[in-house]
Amino acid sequence: MAHDVPVVNPHSPSKTMHAQPRCVGAADAGHPVDASPRSDAGTSPAVAHALWKPPSPPPSIAIDPTYAARMSPANRRALGAAAVPFAVWLNSVHTRVHPIWSDSYLESLASLPCDDKKNDPTLYAAVELVVEGKTGRLIHVGISRSSGIDDFDAAAVASFMRATPFPIPRPPTWSTDGNVYVIWEVYRDESYACTTMNVRPYLLNLPTTP
Repeated sequence: MAHDVPVVNPHSPSKTMHAQPRCVGAADAGHPVDASPRSDAGTSPAVAHALWKPPSPPPSIAIDPTYAARMSPANRRALGAAAVPFAVWLNSVHTRVHPIWSDSYLESLASLPCDDKKNDPTLYAAVELVVEGKTGRLIHVGISRSSGIDDFDAAAVASFMRATPFPIPRPPTWSTDGNVYVIWEVYRDESYACTTMNVRPYLLNLPTTP
């Protein structure tokens, strides 16, 4: 059953290729590290990367033990007419998340040595989001697929928390309980970063909340 939104960036690079992180030691001695724009481009990295501050204390990474059951194939419905409203809404969320994750957090990693574990270009985490349909309020955020590095996962969670409040999603994107369900993959690879190409929205048949 197809459930992904339409591809937003059809010219994105193949997932078999990984962008080499910009990091300390990436350039020859006496030459600056490459600061060219990324494929998942947004606000100016030169301005935004200095704004990243690790969360203190780091946010708790909520792993909901019932989340997998709620997202089970038995509960899913095809997106159908909700596909386009989802694509529009996800793009609006991306405009808020991108400056925090891509332009700020990923840019902050450029100050780390290339052999630092957070500069592995294959790193990614999947963040699960539950958003209240009527308000755009984030009511659940957690890691459904860990990168294996707690700091990277915590930064992913913090990025979505800091991006709130989200734009209010249109009703076609609401599941039967009035919430919006999304799994959003974020990458160390600067070509993918937090692009909507790696987002899976869901429509679920769930009991309505009181």
